[in-house]
Amino acid sequence: MKNPDKDFLEKFKNGDVDKNATIPSPIGEYLQASIIDVDDDAYKLSMGFEGQDHMYNGAGVIQGGILTSMLDTTMAFNVLSHVKLEQSTATISINTDFLNAAKTGSFVAEAEITRMGRNIAFAKATLKNAEGTLIASATANFAIS
Repeated sequence: MKNPDKDFLEKFKNGDVDKNATIPSPIGEYLQASIIDVDDDAYKLSMGFEGQDHMYNGAGVIQGGILTSMLDTTMAFNVLSHVKLEQSTATISINTDFLNAAKTGSFVAEAEITRMGRNIAFAKATLKNAEGTLIASATANFAIS
C-alpha cells in the first residue's frame, strides 16, 4: 500500500509541490503543516505549523499532545524521506520535553535522524515559535515497514 505522505514528500523534493502547500492528510490539515526544507544528505527536515485557539487546553496554551504531534509529524516525514517508495513508517515511542508555553501563531519544527537501521530509525526534533523560542523537544523511534 502506497503512503500518500511519502508521495507528497517526493513531489515536494522534485519541486512539484509549492513550499507553502499544506500536507494533504487529516493531521496535516489540522496542524496546517507544510514542509519547509529537506536536506537528505544531513538527514534533516523542517516543517512549519500554525497553532490556533481551538488547540488550547484549560490553561490557555496549546495542549502538549498537539505540540507532540507537530514534532512526531516532522520526524516521521524525515524518516519517510529515507525509506524506499513502497515503505512506510510508524512511531514506536516518543518522549517530549515541554520547555515553554505555546500560544497561537507560527511554529517551526526541525528533525534529524540520529540512526537509521533497516527496521528502526531513531530521530530527534525541536519546536520553536516565530520568535525563535524553544517550545519543546522530542526523541522518537520509528518502525520501518
